[in-house]
Order: sequence, then structure tokens, then C-alpha cells
Amino acid sequence: YLPIVYGVLGVFIAFIIPYIFGSLGQSGSILAKDSLFLRFASWAYYGPQWFYSEIKHLLFGVGIIQNDKFLFLKGIVIDNMFLAIGLHIGIIGLFLWIKIMWETWKYIFKQANEHEGIVPISVYGYWTTWIASGIFNITGSSYAEILLLFIITVPVSKLATSNVYSFEKSIRFSSSAKYQPGVIHY
Repeated sequence: YLPIVYGVLGVFIAFIIPYIFGSLGQSGSILAKDSLFLRFASWAYYGPQWFYSEIKHLLFGVGIIQNDKFLFLKGIVIDNMFLAIGLHIGIIGLFLWIKIMWETWKYIFKQANEHEGIVPISVYGYWTTWIASGIFNITGSSYAEILLLFIITVPVSKLATSNVYSFEKSIRFSSSAKYQPGVIHY
């Protein structure tokens, strides 16, 4: 349940610490008052567009995205993944996204425990931060890229490890005298 722990810690760092202690960081840091103001401003501006509009917008979103490629979207600044997904595809989409992210994290956790190695453990550590990083930014694509790396590398390492182990085990524990290590038979 580390993503939840890190998520609570992220909320604490994003909203509570700057509010209680004032400007702890320099301008531009996540602890600075201007960063806190931007987080509050995005919730204050976009939240009512999503929450207080028609029920269909609450459930399915209003379609707002942050994208500088289009002129009419240039001024949109949303630095919270949960708000961004909720605005775009609504509460139903947000719950579906959270479910997919949680189930993916559980799968990675299981695989990292079964196949110890640098890549599975690193990917697990990275994916553990998905709630906390979503509080500070829109981070969806980086998690997809890391998941792709995980999917590509874990089955290969699993296959290589299991085949080497099976081959070694069959040679080592073979009761037949004709199959001895180091002897090639044709």
C-alpha cells in the first residue's frame, strides 16, 4: 500500500506544508507560495467547471485537456493528474484510471517479488510513486513507458532464468550415467 502512503505524503507536501509554514522553498519549488497558489487556482477555476456543471459532465467529463499544440488550449495549466483526468473523462473515467493504475501496480509488485532483478525492482519502485507524482503534475505517459520497459524485459529474464535453471537441474540431478556434464553426445 505504498502508493497510498506516498499519495498522502504528496498531499501533505503539496497543500498543507506550504499553507502552514509559508514559503519554505524558493520561487518555483513545490514548497513555494506561488506553487501552492497555482495548485489552488487550478482547482478553484477548473473544479467548478467539472463538479458544478451538468451530471453528464460530472460523470463523463467536459473534455478539457492541457495541450499547447492548439491555440484555444494554450492558456490551460493543470498540474494535477487527478483533476486533469476528471476534467477530461469524468468521475467514471477517473475511477477506471485509478483501478487500472492500482491493478498494474499490484501486478508489477507480484512480478518484482517473483523475479528479483534490477529492472523489476526499479519499475516497482517507480510505479509506487504514481499517486504522489500525480498530485504535482500530469505524469501518465512516463508510467506507460516504464510499464512497456517492464513488459519487454521481465518475460525475457524469466524465460532465461527458468531455462538455465531447468537445464542445470536436469544435468546435475540426472540419474542416467550416459548424460554427464561436459560430455557431448551425438
